[in-house]
Amino acid sequence: MVKALCFCQCYFDKQYEPQHFGTFGAFQSIVSTIWVLATLRYDLAIAINAKPDEKKQLLVGSGLIIIVFVALLYLLLFGCVKLVPNILNSSKGVFDYYALISLSTLLVAISFLLESYAVSNKNFLLISLSKASQLVCIGVSQICLGIFQPNSLSLIIGYNIGFTISILILSASLMEYRHNLVKKILNKDYLSSIKKILWKNKSFPLWSMPSYLANLASFNVPIILIGTLFSQETAGFFFMAQRIIGIPIDILTGAISQVFLGNSANLLNSEPKKINALFINTMLTMTAIGFFPFVLLFTFSEDLVVLIFGKKWLL
Repeated sequence: MVKALCFCQCYFDKQYEPQHFGTFGAFQSIVSTIWVLATLRYDLAIAINAKPDEKKQLLVGSGLIIIVFVALLYLLLFGCVKLVPNILNSSKGVFDYYALISLSTLLVAISFLLESYAVSNKNFLLISLSKASQLVCIGVSQICLGIFQPNSLSLIIGYNIGFTISILILSASLMEYRHNLVKKILNKDYLSSIKKILWKNKSFPLWSMPSYLANLASFNVPIILIGTLFSQETAGFFFMAQRIIGIPIDILTGAISQVFLGNSANLLNSEPKKINALFINTMLTMTAIGFFPFVLLFTFSEDLVVLIFGKKWLL
């Protein structure tokens, strides 16, 4: 453990700079906000749907929507960067990665889509494996790439590698469905049924998407604004602090929320009156689990930052 901490401190002291994390933080914030526009929150419709055929139709329909959205996003960003670059001057290099923004949006959206499908099938072991592999691959990839080229691009590539691995793992739940997929997509009757099921679940893009998008924006926009109004170095410090606190929270809440979503979907179709009790029990459990880490970070956060990342990361 001590050797690992010494390695991390030595690594971060000599490799990535705060401004690298500032640019990467802005990049990740953009992707983490707009992916919901690609799925239109049909991923949530998949998670709570109890009918196998409808789930698969929603999955295929949402996948097609994601592809169209990402293609339009790429054309929009390409046009803005090439035709009106002055508008994006304040981005300080973030939109130079417009192609990677489009690619990352595609990967993140598909990952959430497949995760929702796994939730609907209660395949929580596969979800846990994909989440753990994603975090490990992102960290290892960023460290390895940083040894050779410590810059924002290395952080972005590592981020994409992690989500690619996650997609490959989650795709295991679709193995039995892959043989007839292309034939069905080319079938007009099947496409018509996809349109009907998407229209049937139109409440998700109409009502769930705006509120969820606002929630994501409230969390991600500050990093972009800090980098724009101040400097990428300042944004890097803010992003790193957010990441240190956010990763353990994401691991804990991500696992529990998926189980809660799967169980609440079943109760919604069988015993809806028990959903309130499930929510209260889940909230109390998460509060009890999170209390000790909160006290630990509140008391020793400055010492932990110096121990792991070095004095350079101490403001």
